[in-house]
Amino acid sequence: MIAMFTKVFSVKHIKELLLLSLVLSLGLLCVYTPDYLPTRWGANHAPQIMFFYFFLGLGFYALNRPRYTFLSFGCCAALCLFLKESTHGQQVAYAIPSDQPELKVAHFNTANFYGDIDVMLERLINTDADILSIQGLDPMTEIYLQEGLAEAYPYQTLLSDLSFHGVGVLSKYHFVADTFYYEDLPNIFGQLQVQGYGDVYFVSSHTMPPLTKTDYLRNQAHLQSITENCKQLGAPLLAFGDYHLVPWSPEIRTFRANTALNDSRIGFTPSFIDGSINFLDIPEDHIFYSNHFECTSFSVMKTLEAPHIGIVGTFELKSEETQLTDASFPTSRLAQ
Repeated sequence: MIAMFTKVFSVKHIKELLLLSLVLSLGLLCVYTPDYLPTRWGANHAPQIMFFYFFLGLGFYALNRPRYTFLSFGCCAALCLFLKESTHGQQVAYAIPSDQPELKVAHFNTANFYGDIDVMLERLINTDADILSIQGLDPMTEIYLQEGLAEAYPYQTLLSDLSFHGVGVLSKYHFVADTFYYEDLPNIFGQLQVQGYGDVYFVSSHTMPPLTKTDYLRNQAHLQSITENCKQLGAPLLAFGDYHLVPWSPEIRTFRANTALNDSRIGFTPSFIDGSINFLDIPEDHIFYSNHFECTSFSVMKTLEAPHIGIVGTFELKSEETQLTDASFPTSRLAQ
């Protein structure tokens, strides 16, 4: 019996089976991620693992190893479909701008500027955004922003914090804001009136970087707190900030499902304003929008010193006719 087993399953076959299992398990861990820190951190790099499978398949093809080639390309395709459905679903392109009024939103974290206040002020002004979201605010940066952006953005709500958990929203349009807290983390909930739009709501939030399993649970509860403050609106809504979670994470997917919000980021590889692509960037800052809007553009901002300093998105309000006839417009999900 042992001799027969040894004949059928030789050392070569066992090694081959182990290698096939290893190749397959890497992709499975990205889709069905166990709640352990190493696997969670690894799943954050799912796009890079997808490209790894692609090039691995090319290598096996060159070595004339058909089973490995098929498995590698199959895992690449499966991860591609998973990332597509987890990030933007069926949306394949940004909407074509029309004659509807536009609303431009830019989000930045001060830590990405490495303390260079002058560069930060220049970048913020050059975006020409209608709404600026700033996070990582400390008291000194708050003073610089108040003085340097007072003319371009006269309407401001800035909540600085010595531990760099501060958040702020600056706008060209008048808005009223309230603050709600999850534990010690502030969230700015605002309402502004834009010509041609009427009332537009926004929420700016900054979750903690997940360094432990408890942090992931905390971020999940934080997102649930944001959901509770937003889901009764049934009105145009933008949610932005540093969530420290990738779009395909279970926490973000649940948050989007519960709020019926769309992701401004199409795809999972960040594209910059100049058209370049960064395959190594992990997208953890977001601008989500309700189905009252159409996103016409989205890009990542960078400097020579920093490969990622923030994100910018442009939105158009759908016409009333489009809202009424668009079968995918789930107003009831926001109004529950």
